[in-house]
Amino acid sequence: MTSKTSLATFVILLLSLIGRSSEAEERSSRGLLALYTFQEGKGRSIRDRSGVGTPLDLEIERPGKVRWKKDAITFTGKTRIFSSRLPHKILKAVKNTGEITIEAWITPKNTTQQGPARIVTLSQNSSARDVTVGQDGNKFDVRLRTTKTSENGIPSLASGNKTAQARLTHLVYTRTKAGIATIYLNGKKSSSKKIAGSLDNWNESYRFLIGGEWSADRGWLGDVHFVALFSYALSTKQILQNFKAGPKVTVSIKDPKASKKVEKVTPKESVEKVTPKEEFTLHQPSSPEFFKEKIVPLLTKHCFKCHHEKKAKGKIDLTQKALVFPGPDPDAPLLTPKKPEKSLLYEVVLIDEMPKGNPPLTQREKLLLQKWIAAGAVWPTEKIDYEAIAPKKDSGELILRRLTVEEYIDTVEALFNIDVEEEARKLLPPDLRADGFSNTAYNLTVDLQHIEAYQGLAEHIVDKIDLQEIGLKYSSCENLSLDCIEDIVSELALRIFRSPLQTEELESYQKIAALIADEGGSFDEGLYYVLYAMLQSPRFIYRAENQLGDGKAKRVTSFELATRMSYLIWGGPPDEKLLQAARSNSLQTDKEIESQVKRMLQDPRAKKQASRFVKEWLDLDRLSVLRPNKKHFPHWSKELAQDMRRETIAFFEEVAWKENQALSTLLNAKKTFLTPRLAKHYGIQPQSKKFALYDLSNNPARGGILTQGSVLTMGGDEASMVTRGLFVLKDLLGSKVGDPPPELDTTPVPSKKGMSRRDVAQTRVVNPSCGGCHAKFEPLAFAFEKYDGVGGFSESDEHGNTLREDGVIEIPGDKKEHEYKTTQQLNDLLAANAQVQRTIEKKMIQFALGRPLTENDTEDLKQIHNEAKADGSSYRAVIQALVKSNLIRMTQTEVKS
Repeated sequence: MTSKTSLATFVILLLSLIGRSSEAEERSSRGLLALYTFQEGKGRSIRDRSGVGTPLDLEIERPGKVRWKKDAITFTGKTRIFSSRLPHKILKAVKNTGEITIEAWITPKNTTQQGPARIVTLSQNSSARDVTVGQDGNKFDVRLRTTKTSENGIPSLASGNKTAQARLTHLVYTRTKAGIATIYLNGKKSSSKKIAGSLDNWNESYRFLIGGEWSADRGWLGDVHFVALFSYALSTKQILQNFKAGPKVTVSIKDPKASKKVEKVTPKESVEKVTPKEEFTLHQPSSPEFFKEKIVPLLTKHCFKCHHEKKAKGKIDLTQKALVFPGPDPDAPLLTPKKPEKSLLYEVVLIDEMPKGNPPLTQREKLLLQKWIAAGAVWPTEKIDYEAIAPKKDSGELILRRLTVEEYIDTVEALFNIDVEEEARKLLPPDLRADGFSNTAYNLTVDLQHIEAYQGLAEHIVDKIDLQEIGLKYSSCENLSLDCIEDIVSELALRIFRSPLQTEELESYQKIAALIADEGGSFDEGLYYVLYAMLQSPRFIYRAENQLGDGKAKRVTSFELATRMSYLIWGGPPDEKLLQAARSNSLQTDKEIESQVKRMLQDPRAKKQASRFVKEWLDLDRLSVLRPNKKHFPHWSKELAQDMRRETIAFFEEVAWKENQALSTLLNAKKTFLTPRLAKHYGIQPQSKKFALYDLSNNPARGGILTQGSVLTMGGDEASMVTRGLFVLKDLLGSKVGDPPPELDTTPVPSKKGMSRRDVAQTRVVNPSCGGCHAKFEPLAFAFEKYDGVGGFSESDEHGNTLREDGVIEIPGDKKEHEYKTTQQLNDLLAANAQVQRTIEKKMIQFALGRPLTENDTEDLKQIHNEAKADGSSYRAVIQALVKSNLIRMTQTEVKS
């Protein structure tokens, strides 16, 4: 065995072991119809081991073209493995439910098989079928016959390119009654689309086959380890459960419901059978009050986020009655009163297809929905005001935080002293901004591209690790015995996962080492695969915490606190000193926390993390894609954009980090850092040929972030007063205004001769229809009229209009009007305002927590502000106060359901 060549064949099997206990995980068996485990080991018959109805056993036509393995069969040439009888039990059950799942564990021989080559099929020949799961080169292809597709099952559903590889693969195809067809690979969704129509036209004379077509063509080559068919579309959770169970069936699979009368089970019955009877003592499901008190909260919690007036995903708006009945597709109505089984809304939540990317509905919630629809789906109001009832994005909900791309890079470097920045940025999708930052937890999702990237990066990292050095660091052993590997695995996991392993997790990694040892592998190979698996574990990729409890807040564990502190201050994992404090449990004391924070703030990584905050807060990365109109700004270049980015970061590091000044000083500090190119752009005589510190004491036009190009460019080519004013209102004064009406034309009105940008803005401010909102923020930008769309300064615009910098503003919460005559006076006014300091602190804390702040945080924010104020209101002071607060030391728990 060699570590590189065996990697592709072992990875899926090894990863399927992680997180399992010493006993095999039980498979989901809902709606099981047929099951083949290939444990016969010889002969020409394969038994249906489902225990459902009359067994659908299979016959091997040409035994010489197959080779038996332990719990698998290998197709070495063209042959057919077919059902000895017609598959009536499959046809009857699937046609009755309108749903199907085909599950298989396979190892393709190569990626050149065409046709598609038949893996599992229920068909007659190459052009007539009920359903076929096949391989077409480097992807999988599924054809399903419905009343809306052809007899050949066209259009088909295919997985992405390069998803079919010559390695062990868990392949699942599901199709719901609503027509949602999905391919899952190794527990993750690969592709999905709607295949309309019903299955009523399935032909009952077709045979069930594995590895080839009934017409003796389209043969497939490779290993088949497991095949199962179900009369329901398994949910994503159930498919992941089956993936974790692995390809070997070590426990019996029973489905007593199916063995009795699987063909007649309906979605309605399935929920009622598994859910305790509910007593609706206050209101009947047919009453308007039931809709208001039960259904609206349910829809608000699970559906409205993606399906409301301003964000109707899939063209589905669930807030307006007229758009719900029947919905955008008459063939698949969202709601059919008194018929839950014919309501798409109910169907997709029943099988956990919705809500996407969020926890599924509980059985009780599904029953509420089913009873409401069965009672007539009474919808007493024409429109639901989602904006009025929408919860905050983080109103106490528990969110699992994935490592950002930057955190992943820094974590790997801290753990192994390996630089993976180039590979990580090339392979991992960029983190998208939400609520003003790219580290917002609810937006840090994981898709197929992430999974593939983590796998590739894990291999890249482990290839660079000195395995001998790692092994000797944590143990004197050099063999793969359980005792020897236990010490190494435990110590590695503590650092990689940032907390100790549970017993079952330790056993899982020991199984990997044992498997390698059984195959004759070396110590290095065993450690290679252990590390390879760890670096793809959710425990590494996510910052997981134990949040189960009684529903109340509790203290985080010492290891959880260490992780929170290290990613808050450094953007990376805990070091040895922090882990040791967590191990000894001394980290729970105020004295130890203070000592650790002071030590950590002296580390260069703390300065790097501080700079990362200002980059995120001001969205400095947008400068790299800024493309102003060349006609209006001929001197703009990507180099000038980079200079602006460097200016703001260096300015922040000087004022907020080196000088340790109050955060509000960023608004009026009379200094900056410039290259000769940027100095010339600002109209300043260059003082150096390099990037250098400039004193702006005698320059009335510059000083503070609001006069820097990186911030001024957010107004676009037209130097929008709206955008600039909203930034001051929201990001400095911590206030907000509502969005404009959807029917309003928001196209910027350009300036012209006789009407400057300020004049245009003033027309909106005095307009009765607009002024209610615009008067709150556009005057906040009047001081910056002399700065064009790319931060250049001039006394008049391109039309010859004289530009001004004086004005009067009202600060939210302060009834007094504040007059200023110059830009610098406004900057001084803002810097001296306590609300500005609080708002910048809140932005810091939001970035540190990775979530939007809510009303529940109010008291903690006050305490942090007061403590930081007593220590100068600097960046360091806020960090020290934050770490000691309940926002870091406590967590909200949820009751285990």
